[in-house]
Amino acid sequence: MIHERKANCPYNLARALQQQVSNLEQLDSKQEPLYEQTLTELRAMQALFDHDVHLSGHNHQAWQAMIARQLSALEPYASKTVTVKTRGAT
Repeated sequence: MIHERKANCPYNLARALQQQVSNLEQLDSKQEPLYEQTLTELRAMQALFDHDVHLSGHNHQAWQAMIARQLSALEPYASKTVTVKTRGAT
């Protein structure tokens, strides 16, 4: 199940970029920090999953439900495309 969460990682990054980047200068300055933030969130989610499911053996259904909700929320970002303005573009 956590593999689904890992698959969401590009969607999370696409969402962050779409929400916080509107031009090439912003993309240049925010791309790496947003990527690192996405990885940090992924690692934290993995640690929670390991604790809740692997170590305790409980909460598997709760995690499946949460992952399903997250997948639905990230569906608009599934194309993994970001539109940014370039200089001289209207």
